[in-house]
Amino acid sequence: MQILGRRTSVRSAMYVRSRALGSK
Repeated sequence: MQILGRRTSVRSAMYVRSRALGSK
């Protein structure tokens, strides 16, 4: 379960980063 949570965190960070770049 820990691995899944970690993977989600990375995916979420990537999504947020991409969104931030697009907004900028």
